[in-house]
Amino acid sequence: MLDIQGERFLLRNTCNLHISFRPLPEGYTYYTPTQADIKQINEEWEYGKSEETEEYLRFIIQYLHKAGIKYKDGTLVAFELEYPHGVVGSLYVKPEHRRKGLAMCVKSSLNRKIMLDGRPVYCFIVKGNDISLELNIKSGFQVVEESKGYRWCHYCPIANQTE
Repeated sequence: MLDIQGERFLLRNTCNLHISFRPLPEGYTYYTPTQADIKQINEEWEYGKSEETEEYLRFIIQYLHKAGIKYKDGTLVAFELEYPHGVVGSLYVKPEHRRKGLAMCVKSSLNRKIMLDGRPVYCFIVKGNDISLELNIKSGFQVVEESKGYRWCHYCPIANQTE
């Protein structure tokens, strides 16, 4: 159930499609972040860098879906998280590993995990964050609602998805 301004909605996965893993560039592997990665994620997360956010991340890492990518040297170079209210976000790719398709790969990995649970995948995008909007649309999200400075997007992999 999702509660928005006192209204409750039952969310169902309406895109019952097989989602395969995107191939990673050579030297990279899919990875699921663990408690050992919390300090790094807290430092790199746009809204992190405090004890409170570190505790919040502990909860996310323990109980919710998350996806990551490691480089051959063992460094976590990309991640995205599911939030307690059921949306995905906090996509991050280390600057020196950008422009290699890792953002699309980590997004598809997280989306796949959530869809395998039979749940839909949603995200909020702050209006004006055109880079995030473009990436999410390219990866299969559709804008379904706009309000109060955000775009509410639903993931349906066939719609708009390009390689």
